[in-house]
Amino acid sequence: MSQGWSIQDIRRGLGERLETIPGLRVIDYAPGTFTPPAAIVDPSDDFVVFDSTFGDSDVLHFDIHVLVTAAQDRSGQSNLDGYLQGAGNQSVRAAVSAEPTLGGRISYARVVGAAGYGLRDVGGVEYAGVTFAVEVVT
Repeated sequence: MSQGWSIQDIRRGLGERLETIPGLRVIDYAPGTFTPPAAIVDPSDDFVVFDSTFGDSDVLHFDIHVLVTAAQDRSGQSNLDGYLQGAGNQSVRAAVSAEPTLGGRISYARVVGAAGYGLRDVGGVEYAGVTFAVEVVT
């Protein structure tokens, strides 16, 4: 499948999976302002390895940034915790795992980890956030 992928299609497919999480808004591109809770899907720093599996597939890496209100530290952290669960209707991992081909766009996607749990400044506003690492094999 390595020849037929596009960044936009993969981003859209991940966004569709995230939209299955109740109340989570999916933002296609980094916004100036937004209403939390929100998820932003971006290519990661180490974005693509071409022809990584015996020349048949490319491996791409995306970040899913989940941001919630930080108005009250305890409730913000509690809200983040639901997205970090391995299963359940708030779980980012479970949402992606439920349809790993992203509607037939790729061979599979999987959430491989999470990092950066804590407060973040986005456009001068403080949010509680976490970044999920997603591996995509075309």
